[in-house]
Amino acid sequence: MTATPMIHHHVSGAVITHVDISQRILAEEALKESESRFRNMADNAPVLIWLADDNQQMLYVNNLWLSFTGNTLAHELGHQWQKNIHPEDINNVIICFVNAFHDHAPFTHEFRMLRHDHSYRWLANNGAPRLDAQGHFIGFIGSAIDITERKLLETQRTEALERLQKIASRVPGLVYQYRLYPDGSSSLPFASEAIRELYQTSPEAVSNDGSKFLAVVHPDDFSDTQRSILKSARDLTVWQHQFRVVLNNDTERWFQGNALPEREEDGTTLWHGFIADITERKLFDENEQRLVRFAYYDALTNLPNRILLADRLEQGISQAKRLSQSLALVYLDLDGFKAINDNYGHDAGDQLLITVADRMKNALREGDTLARIGGDEFIAVLPNVISTKNCFPILERLLHAASEPVEFKDYLLTVSASLGVSFYQPNEAISIDTETLLQQADQAMYKAKAAGKNCFHFYNEI
Repeated sequence: MTATPMIHHHVSGAVITHVDISQRILAEEALKESESRFRNMADNAPVLIWLADDNQQMLYVNNLWLSFTGNTLAHELGHQWQKNIHPEDINNVIICFVNAFHDHAPFTHEFRMLRHDHSYRWLANNGAPRLDAQGHFIGFIGSAIDITERKLLETQRTEALERLQKIASRVPGLVYQYRLYPDGSSSLPFASEAIRELYQTSPEAVSNDGSKFLAVVHPDDFSDTQRSILKSARDLTVWQHQFRVVLNNDTERWFQGNALPEREEDGTTLWHGFIADITERKLFDENEQRLVRFAYYDALTNLPNRILLADRLEQGISQAKRLSQSLALVYLDLDGFKAINDNYGHDAGDQLLITVADRMKNALREGDTLARIGGDEFIAVLPNVISTKNCFPILERLLHAASEPVEFKDYLLTVSASLGVSFYQPNEAISIDTETLLQQADQAMYKAKAAGKNCFHFYNEI
């Protein structure tokens, strides 16, 4: 009720108005009850709770906040609470508050605040805007949790990574962790600085996206490399693989990877491994292989040459002695080869030699040796021969392989072969050497030529 006096020269009455304020009283009581419930919950919450008005002034902090700082509520309201913040963090906190209050936007930030025991603790502070019933901004409500242990672990992890990086930087290769998730995505939680040189990328670039790790693999090696990784993940076996990569400047390098996998609870596979650049070693191996091939193999037919033949023959005789087995030596000379060279040229002769050599090699048994000793002459070493008759099928296959026509341009080139055979028998009273064995086979070959060619002749029989 409101009474307003009516005054002219003296009080002559009053205007009395009545306004129903039941709703307002109920709203105020509801607000008080709501605030009481909020304070009750806030004071029993396991986190630090705070309320601020639209002028960035602290209106309320809960009991846990007061227990944390050891201060009274009066010491925390307004801007007083900022005195607890670490001097190195205060500017960032103020800037964060100013921006958030200006934009009426939620925020999260981390800072150090003084605790009652005079130690600074790291807090993760989260704030959200408060609005009244009409939707007007009236301040912020927030919560903070102590993250000091997490920060300590992060610091320890950072220091451990730095130590590992220092150690890994002294290793001539890439030390890394590779994580393959069940959905097929991947990451490299750790990669040493060597990744910058080897993969021309940074550890940060692959820490959450491992696809870049495989993107540089040579297209011809990609499928095999991917299969090897998946097999290692499936069987939890050591990953060992050699592959090429193509770098930004289009240069190719050979890498060798070695890594040990382990399965995590969610099905993820994590490898701890090492990748080395083996390009120089590969080049050396390839050169060495070329030198070996040049030294021991015929350049035209890729058959063993005289040097390798001598070694194979020595091995064959040693085995024959040890196992009391006989060995056959076959001397092959092509009939009509000179006419091919004279009539069709040396290219035709070379093509014929290549083709006939391949056919004769395929006519032999596994473990037999066919060598070219020069021109159109070949030697076959046949270990573990039971008898003269036992050689017939092999010798007939050699004759057939030599006499089968060879296509060259528009021509069919045909030759035949004369074969001379000598046997090494370990039980003979007088053991012969390799040179004698070759001479005997050579004499038998001339007998085959004299007999009409395209046939074989035995120097001796068993």
